[in-house]
Amino acid sequence: MPHKVIRAYKKMINNLQFYPRSLSKANLRIVYSGVNGTGRLYVPGLLKHQGYEVIEVKEHSEPDENFTYVGNPNPEFSPA
Repeated sequence: MPHKVIRAYKKMINNLQFYPRSLSKANLRIVYSGVNGTGRLYVPGLLKHQGYEVIEVKEHSEPDENFTYVGNPNPEFSPA
């Protein structure tokens, strides 16, 4: 993907904050689950850039076609 598109995407995401200046982020931690790799290339970095402390769930950070750490990968269906 061209860097121009990635930069535009990150800029758009950074502009989505509801209260970018009024929220004190110093003591705010966000636990991020990459949902088996989804978003892992961008989300943690974007959150850190905004000043949040990000704690990543390592078990969910890498692609996993077997969804090893998920009880039911499709919550719209009953577990087998």
